[in-house]
Amino acid sequence: MKVQLKLALVPMILASVLAACGPQSGSDTKSEISGQSKRLPNGLGQGFESDTQLLKTNCVTGDVQFAGGAQADVTYTQDVSFEDVLDSVSGGLNAGAKFSIFDVKGAADFASKQSSDEFSATVTLTSDASVKSAVMKNMRLTDLGKAMFEDGVVTDKVRKNCGDEFVSQINYSAKLFVNAKFSFATKEDKKNFKGSATLSLLNLGEIGGQIEKMDENIRKTAKVSITARQIGGNPEELSQILTDNVFTCSMAEFESKCLPMLQAVVQYARETFPKSLANDPIPDSSKGWAEVMYKTDKYSDFPLLLDGEVVTLVSENDASIITPEIEEARDTVYESYTSEMKNYDRAVGLLKDFTMGEEPKAKITIIKIAAAANKSSLAAVGEACIRTPLKCVEKLDAYKATRKAYSVDALGGPF
Repeated sequence: MKVQLKLALVPMILASVLAACGPQSGSDTKSEISGQSKRLPNGLGQGFESDTQLLKTNCVTGDVQFAGGAQADVTYTQDVSFEDVLDSVSGGLNAGAKFSIFDVKGAADFASKQSSDEFSATVTLTSDASVKSAVMKNMRLTDLGKAMFEDGVVTDKVRKNCGDEFVSQINYSAKLFVNAKFSFATKEDKKNFKGSATLSLLNLGEIGGQIEKMDENIRKTAKVSITARQIGGNPEELSQILTDNVFTCSMAEFESKCLPMLQAVVQYARETFPKSLANDPIPDSSKGWAEVMYKTDKYSDFPLLLDGEVVTLVSENDASIITPEIEEARDTVYESYTSEMKNYDRAVGLLKDFTMGEEPKAKITIIKIAAAANKSSLAAVGEACIRTPLKCVEKLDAYKATRKAYSVDALGGPF
């Protein structure tokens, strides 16, 4: 009797220990869902289908625990890439991160405008305050999860209903992204600028003096834009300093116009922003301020109990539908979309901020119109590649057949 009881308890003890401690052999591929995504989880335990990035039903549940303490990190960088900015404003570059350019409203547009390229230089301050995380312990099946089993064996309908992952962690944090971008008419102008000025938000007082010594033609034609984007916290305090989304001036006006604004925004980032994070970070509270990031785990990493037996919420026939061909097509869509966005933004910036003759103006206008049409088409292709992966290659081929062709040579001058 005792022997039988001990044997019967083995799976129960094993499952409870594993569920309480987390995955023992974590999968390499896990997902992150930005708190700014169009579709947000309802909380811990919600199912997630990684192939299509779609939320599913809650097939597991558990006890919520808060872990971790407040951590603050301020970084200063130069010449941020598109991916760097995307990471800052959409919250992560883990599995599925490329999808955020189609899923997080405004993220791709902001990243394209704020990142550096061969015609621009940037200096950036990022303040990242991580407060706490909500995690799920003592995992167990919900009634819906139990319904996925027949005679103790999980059915093939599990992925359709529950997904292959579940929301296992919610991170609460706030971010502030401050960026000064110096845009030039030509690559040569940028090269001369980089050789003459040392850009850093740590020594703002020196930038103005260095710019004053530069070639007058560069100072007259180059443009400076100052942008700050806050996620979480109290953005109303930032809006009192930077009333519009962006503040601009010519480089010749930098010391009189842009430098005072940049100093005020950097001071806000260093002093006011951290102080504003003293209230309860949980968004559901009356003064909640935190942005959230949802993280998932694979069902296959978490043994569960069903009628005293250890099971996993994965069908033996479960398999991803993402083939190497689909993965390559998704990468192509991402790269093409970011390229069209950058070309469009460069064309718009040139037409708005630089004086030029009628011939280069006409050529750049053609680029602007074509790039706008292409990025609109690619956004639809990108959405299809996420939600209906099996149609991704077909949709991409159809786009290639109708893409508006143009030469980017006009974007480099002369004007």
